[in-house]
Amino acid sequence: MATYCAVPLISREEYRGRKTLLDSLLKRVNDGSYSVARPHGFLSTPKDNFVARFVPVLTYQDTAVYFACMQELDAKLASAAVPETFGGWELGSARRTIEEEEALRMFGGEGSTSIPLSCYNRGAWVRKWNQYWKLLAAKHEDADDSAWFVMFDIANFYDSVDLGRLETSVRAISGGAHFAINVLFHLLSGWNRALSLYSPSSKGLPMDVVGDCSRLLANFFLTGFDRSFREGVVSEGGHYMRFADDMVVRGESEEDCQRFVYEAAQQLHCLGLNINVAKVRYCSKKEFEQFWGFVIMDRFESGDIIGALGLLKTAIEADKYGRKSMALKRALTLAGKLDRDGEGKWWRRWVREMAIRENLALHLSREQLLSLIGLYDEPRIGIESLQRTFLDQPFSQPKAIFLRAIEQLRSGNDEIRDLCDSVVDSIQRLGDPVLSICASHVA
Repeated sequence: MATYCAVPLISREEYRGRKTLLDSLLKRVNDGSYSVARPHGFLSTPKDNFVARFVPVLTYQDTAVYFACMQELDAKLASAAVPETFGGWELGSARRTIEEEEALRMFGGEGSTSIPLSCYNRGAWVRKWNQYWKLLAAKHEDADDSAWFVMFDIANFYDSVDLGRLETSVRAISGGAHFAINVLFHLLSGWNRALSLYSPSSKGLPMDVVGDCSRLLANFFLTGFDRSFREGVVSEGGHYMRFADDMVVRGESEEDCQRFVYEAAQQLHCLGLNINVAKVRYCSKKEFEQFWGFVIMDRFESGDIIGALGLLKTAIEADKYGRKSMALKRALTLAGKLDRDGEGKWWRRWVREMAIRENLALHLSREQLLSLIGLYDEPRIGIESLQRTFLDQPFSQPKAIFLRAIEQLRSGNDEIRDLCDSVVDSIQRLGDPVLSICASHVA
């Protein structure tokens, strides 16, 4: 399973004795005495307009059972894969392997015309295939200039997955894995019984704090739609690509794209799903390229950091970059390579200030957060500034990730260690059960 996640689900002592713990858990599963526990709590994740998404934090036992069941089904679920649909996986799986092979065929290796000619480091470009912008760039770079695109996603996707329909589909392709499926859907129907007042759930997948279990199931749930919708789009001269529940469709005209959206809505409705109306975006090829910032991202990938930052600054000032947060996150990880003097110092400060202005800190991984702190002249100033940012907002997931960054920073000098300890104390005093787990691991 993953070596890092926002919440450490198991203590160091429990990890050392994991074989005994897991053997006991397996015995309970096999003899029928296993029952899903109440989650530790929920992580609240910030979305647009101060809306929160609540992610359950399952116990390590339930997380392990979920993962083990999915391992039994992994290869069968992967066999249902539809071309040019991708999952954005965090771990290795049969489905990820299939997608990687398909992506590399799309790129065609280092000599492929699918890789932008401007790219200096073509080998690195191919190795980091699982970035959605690269897949889109490889597929649409040579599209006719008159082409039109529409982008959309599914509203409340995970919460809307019909478990009965999903179970029927899983059993249809599973072969002899009936026991694993029984355990799996026992878990899925009962993990939130405290909220459902003991009524078994008929809809919804718990979003994973660690691993790709729910992502694999959600991705599989869409394969029937993928197959049918893709066939219709391709038959009319268009193209369809999906990454998780983000979909991009290319047509020969705006009218074609509008018709494709209607057809997608109709087919998703049959699954009990709906398109997120607020996220539908139609654009010409030029607008599509500006939205994704292909040239900017390619400059970053190619190692031209200052050149990429100059393009990014221009695009942000012109308000023509829809995915600026994606580029700013990349800028955070690369700006630390610039000199601390002269032009490099100016750009380091610009990236840092833009990240703060865009409230990006609440959406960063631990590694990106550490990179942001590294852009300050002194780590102490960065920690103090971000401490105020994280404590003055209600979302718990950013605080959990901040604690994981603090865990690493705490190994610094005495001043930094004391400051980190004060951050931990401040978050512990909030009384959130999940954050308390995170704080207990900072030592």
